[in-house]
Amino acid sequence: MKNTSLKQLLLCFLLALSLDAAGQIQVANITSTTSTCANNGTITIQATTANPPLLYSIISGPVIQGVQTNPLFSSLPAGNYIIKLTDGAGNETTAPTSIAGTYVTPNFTATTIKPYCAGESNGEITGIPAPGTGLAPLSWEILTPSPVTASAQSSSTFANLPAGNYTVKMTDDCGSYKTSVITLSDPNTTNPFYGGIGGSKIGCDSFEVRYKLHVNDLRLPFTYKYETSSGTYSYSSATSFQQAGGFITITQIIPGMDYGQNIKATVYNACGDSVSMQYYGEPFLFYPQYSFGPCGVNPTMTLYLGPDMVWATIAKSPLSYTVTDVNTSNVVDQGTNGPLLGVSVATSAIESGKTYQVTITDGCGETFTQNYTIPVIAPPTILKQCCNYSCLDSVMGYNIRLDNFTNPKLIITSGPATLGSTKPGFAYQDTYSYPDTFSLHGTGLLWLQLQNLAMGVYKFKVIDDCGREVFDSLLVITTSELTKEISYKKGCLGKNKIYFGAMQQAKVTIKDLSTNTIIKTRDFDSNIPFYNRDSILNVSSGQYEIYIQYKQSSTATGINDSIKSCLVIRDTITIEGYQTPEIFTGNAIMCNNEVNFIVLPDSTKGVPPYQYEVIAGPQIFPAQSSNVFTVDAPGIYTVRIYDDCGNASTKQITIDTLSFEPIEISTTCFNKKITFPPSLYFTYHWSLPNGQTYIGNELNIDPVTPADTGLYLVSKIVNINGCTDTLTTTFHIGLPNVYPQTITLCQGDTFSVGAHQYSVAGTYTDSLSAVTGCDSIIVTTLTFFPQQSDTTQYIICQGDSIQILGNYYSIPGFYVDSVQSASGCFNKVVSEIINNNAVNTISAFICQGQSYSLGNNQYTTSGIYTTALLSSAGCDSIVTLNLTVLPLKNSSFTQTICQGDSYTFGGNTYNQPGTYTTTFPTATCDSIVTLNLTVLPLKYSSFTHEICQGESYTYGGNTYNQSGSYAIVFPTTACDSIVTLNLVILPHKYSQIYDTICKGASYVFGGLDYTNQGVYTKTFPTSSCDSTVTLHLTVVPEPSVFITSAVLGSYNGTAEIQLNAISATFPLTYFWESNAILSNNTISNPTATIKEPEVVILTVTDKYGCSSTVDYSIGLPVTSTLYIPNSFTPDGDQYNNIFKVYGTNIADFYLLIFDRWGEIIFESYNMDYGWDGTYKGKIVQDGVYVYKILATGMDNVRYDKTGHVTVLK
Repeated sequence: MKNTSLKQLLLCFLLALSLDAAGQIQVANITSTTSTCANNGTITIQATTANPPLLYSIISGPVIQGVQTNPLFSSLPAGNYIIKLTDGAGNETTAPTSIAGTYVTPNFTATTIKPYCAGESNGEITGIPAPGTGLAPLSWEILTPSPVTASAQSSSTFANLPAGNYTVKMTDDCGSYKTSVITLSDPNTTNPFYGGIGGSKIGCDSFEVRYKLHVNDLRLPFTYKYETSSGTYSYSSATSFQQAGGFITITQIIPGMDYGQNIKATVYNACGDSVSMQYYGEPFLFYPQYSFGPCGVNPTMTLYLGPDMVWATIAKSPLSYTVTDVNTSNVVDQGTNGPLLGVSVATSAIESGKTYQVTITDGCGETFTQNYTIPVIAPPTILKQCCNYSCLDSVMGYNIRLDNFTNPKLIITSGPATLGSTKPGFAYQDTYSYPDTFSLHGTGLLWLQLQNLAMGVYKFKVIDDCGREVFDSLLVITTSELTKEISYKKGCLGKNKIYFGAMQQAKVTIKDLSTNTIIKTRDFDSNIPFYNRDSILNVSSGQYEIYIQYKQSSTATGINDSIKSCLVIRDTITIEGYQTPEIFTGNAIMCNNEVNFIVLPDSTKGVPPYQYEVIAGPQIFPAQSSNVFTVDAPGIYTVRIYDDCGNASTKQITIDTLSFEPIEISTTCFNKKITFPPSLYFTYHWSLPNGQTYIGNELNIDPVTPADTGLYLVSKIVNINGCTDTLTTTFHIGLPNVYPQTITLCQGDTFSVGAHQYSVAGTYTDSLSAVTGCDSIIVTTLTFFPQQSDTTQYIICQGDSIQILGNYYSIPGFYVDSVQSASGCFNKVVSEIINNNAVNTISAFICQGQSYSLGNNQYTTSGIYTTALLSSAGCDSIVTLNLTVLPLKNSSFTQTICQGDSYTFGGNTYNQPGTYTTTFPTATCDSIVTLNLTVLPLKYSSFTHEICQGESYTYGGNTYNQSGSYAIVFPTTACDSIVTLNLVILPHKYSQIYDTICKGASYVFGGLDYTNQGVYTKTFPTSSCDSTVTLHLTVVPEPSVFITSAVLGSYNGTAEIQLNAISATFPLTYFWESNAILSNNTISNPTATIKEPEVVILTVTDKYGCSSTVDYSIGLPVTSTLYIPNSFTPDGDQYNNIFKVYGTNIADFYLLIFDRWGEIIFESYNMDYGWDGTYKGKIVQDGVYVYKILATGMDNVRYDKTGHVTVLK
């Protein structure tokens, strides 16, 4: 009871004391005024205390304010605050309050009206304030540099402006403003042609031309001028003028034009701008294009008016045509077509390899006749094109083009087993299964896009419905590297910025998690990472989700087993709320007896760039961008920091004159770590006792050896604010207890020191620790006695045995025994046992029926026989007989006789064909000979002879003058010959020749050379019948061809290059020549393997035998390099003033420089354009800056480098 009463009394006393303390401060009222601008709100506190003075501070809210005696806080932004009150007795209390306000800094967009014509000053710019921003009334002005300036005005519209870049400023009633550069462009009044000009023959003496113009900035009316070979025609209006879908379609009827005539069309607008284009009319000549059905059969020929098949000219309808088989003179197709654009005839009533005459007549009676030989389809080919980027990491896609297959199937037979990535955020694993089949439907040219190919070689074959089979392979040597970029830049209140990007095609969605609303969606459709970046402005603080869905072509087919969908990445970022800038700390650096102190801002607060000023202390300094001050004396300095939002705070910094900051030493049993504070303005150089040098603020010696003991000289190299100096100090390092020992062991033994066991010769260092800490270091030198070995040879007979060191051995071989030496180790004794029994082998041959004796045995058949005989050494001798029994000899020959003759052989006579055998005894084995007898019939032959009508022909003693077949028997030295004469009586000859020559060649006909296309007739008198011959000569141009190439891969100086011959002529035969190794020199797309630059020569030949030759140089793929410096000195001394990235064979390049707060302060797309160390025209502070480099080499190597570069002045 007594204890309980005492506790209650004590509790009551403490409670009363607490209530009394709280009651010392009485808060009567707290009032606030609305912040109508960014920070013009106020808080006023009315309070009393029995223990003055009262002190006031803001301990929580959008801004923090230190202790003050004034109960009024001003220049405050809107938000919730907690006020703290403290009296003279140390009593404290807090009270909440708030400041209303919804002010948002002003922002605006602008619309423009271009000048009517280029160079005129009648354009307009109109500013549009962003809703909910700024405080009205607003004023507008145009600042320099601008083509025209305008002073402040209340209207947001500026008129009578020429084209140019205008700096427009909008200012609100709070004095806040927003400037933006608005581009007012001259109008694009050129209205260029879209495509070419087409023409239609609408009458027998006039043409209608038609064309399209782009609709840019339309300035009507238009006028037109047409220049033709028959005259120049000008019009103020077009026959037809239609505007739709961003284009103007114009048609105009031109008199006096016919096939093959050209025209130049010029269009003028109201501003005097003009565009012109030439129209080249096609002559009434038709050119073929061929297509084939499945398996290369059922050809179709389509004739185009013009060689380029662009359908630029429409013939006068109707068009009638006939297709005639030249060999049979049969009409296989005929008909009438309407006014099809360029297409005049399309017929499938034809066969490959045959020649047809086509006659086409237009609606005006113009006629065209030409012979065409239908080609045979080319063999199937495969073309591979790399590379398609994938939506999975570390894989690639390939395009496969299949030509002249019918319903092909591509079957991958082998390749890598797995695919996957271990990159964080992009990781996955999958497998491949073979064979893997992909089916396509159709014929001609077909495409297959294979996706998700890991690096390696894929072998495949293509089969089709026609039974064709082609083998090939893919070499994948590079893969896509997926990346993502998500970052943000802190800004003023509500002015943060989110940066995002994704390499490869991707869709990015950003959601505000506090409101669960999507604030940004962006589709990236480029595979070039430099273009896949975007940002969001004016973002409030909070948490945001970034959702990245990688994409690829919808026609791509993944060959892997399981993962078919594209990679999806979700990430979140949290943007902290804005805080007033604060100074984190400050420190001093001595240099040549000068005191330099550095102000270090709290990088988590405020918005850079910062301004610094010294407002109190032994010296004061005005605001400056540098955070380094050089003062005359140490002391206490009050420093103020401003951020880019205009907010500020102060801090007192005590400056001393220490040359070296306190050193930090950490020591374990055997290592010692010495650390000086780091800085951007100095480095430490260490001179070690062993003569070596080391640079850095931290020296770690592990373990400490005798060579490490002694005196260390430390030099502090200072470079700050244009001052350089060297300060020195020393440091001594000793050695702990060390105990050496040498141990010699037998081979195979081990030695233990503490918890370690050693079995290999060498020197080992171990520490043995006592309970209280490190005790000693044991250095053990471990050696081993050599193990000796002695070998002795023993010879015994088979079946005997021998005793060695107590062991008996009877089988030949090597035996190892051990004998202990004086050192206690065991040496090896090696015994070799050899068996003395002799073994001989005899090979012998006998004829069939004979015998062979060996010992007491007789042998008559082939085989291997073994007999034991006693040797001279007393051991048995084993003899092996390899006996071969030879058969009787056999031979044959063939003899031929005429029908009725006979042949004598071996005493017998034969006159019938057959096979006969006779045995002939010889000096060795008997010989059996076989006769193959052939009986030939009488000889028969025939020939044909032609004579003119009325002539005769004598043969075999007979004269003939009538057509017929006549047989005559001619006796010969061998078999009789019966010859049949086929006599033909010819009438007078008439013939047609259809032939084709190449351009530049000549055709000899009737003793004359012809080089031009045409029809030529000539009568040839002969000694017999006269001959009238008509030549239809066609002249075709030589085929045009050019070569392209693509590097498929390279290894160790060898490159594989895909060659492609491209031509509008079809079909062609190909012949490639080169010192390079060609996969096939008779196809259009071989691969070439080279080890050095080579020249390939291609000769192509068309169906007429016309050839052309081109050469093409191919080289080894280039190798790209990239070098990035780590520092530079933009001090204007002509040395190392620019931070540039150096490289070779770089195709694409992008450089970004960030300051320590993540703001982009420099970017470049050109390697030759480096950073000069400035931002917004001013040299940046010394320090470390982050760079980001994205580059692509000409060898397709991609570089993604992030690092640091140090700016030193």
